[in-house]
Amino acid sequence: MKNTFLFFPESHEDAKISVLGAPYDLNSSARYGSRLAPDSIRDATFDMETNFRGMELQNLPVEDLGNVRADNWRIFREDLRRRVEDIVSRGSVPLIMGGDHSITPEVISSMGRNDISVVALDAHLDFDESLNGNRMSHSTSRRRESGMVGAENITIIGLRSWPTESMEKAMELGVNIVTAFDIMEKGLKRAAQSLPERGDVYLTIDIDVLDPAYAPGTGTPEPMGMRPEQVMSIIDVLSPRIVGMDIVEICPPVDINGLTSFLGAHLMAEFIRSFFSELSAH
Repeated sequence: MKNTFLFFPESHEDAKISVLGAPYDLNSSARYGSRLAPDSIRDATFDMETNFRGMELQNLPVEDLGNVRADNWRIFREDLRRRVEDIVSRGSVPLIMGGDHSITPEVISSMGRNDISVVALDAHLDFDESLNGNRMSHSTSRRRESGMVGAENITIIGLRSWPTESMEKAMELGVNIVTAFDIMEKGLKRAAQSLPERGDVYLTIDIDVLDPAYAPGTGTPEPMGMRPEQVMSIIDVLSPRIVGMDIVEICPPVDINGLTSFLGAHLMAEFIRSFFSELSAH
């Protein structure tokens, strides 16, 4: 039997959440290695208890569909699209493990939804038009998504590094931005106030939104980041409306004792717990 996330089955007829690995990192601009994250996150759950914050997760309708083929960018995009379309058609929520951040626009496009909001927890703006001629770079993800859902429906939280020109364009187009410095000064309430008030949400978590003290294993770390419990709080607030989620940019080759993969696994478990808590409440 293959190692799956928290030992969930490889398929579930009534799945409400479908875990899928997207091991592609050739659109990175710094240190490579995030393609190894899906299996590293799965390995991190080997010793995790299945009772998470008082909820037994083991028998919930969750499946782990394995990894998308990533022989090259074309094959990766085609297989990712096919797999995500199938997940959505079955009424399940895709929970994607990257890979670099270039996977997110591909997932959103594959979902076929232009009526959702995107909430990105990220240290970086990722609003470049291109980087070194690459329009699919991980630094262009929010820019690509703005063409799908509208820039005014994108919220970026935890930002603490950006190019001036890209920031000016994002502000001009109406992207909602809460920097890590805003949160330091005004608390997490400032971030909560910026979240979309209604409608379905796609949540993307770049692990570098967290301070490197908590998540050292990432390609482009930025000091003065958010804390894990702050990210968990945002997951909990949004979980009733999340129709898709990913966690990206975990880079096992530069990690310390697997800490970042463990943290990524716990954030995914928190979403699963919170999602089903809301379902049972209704």
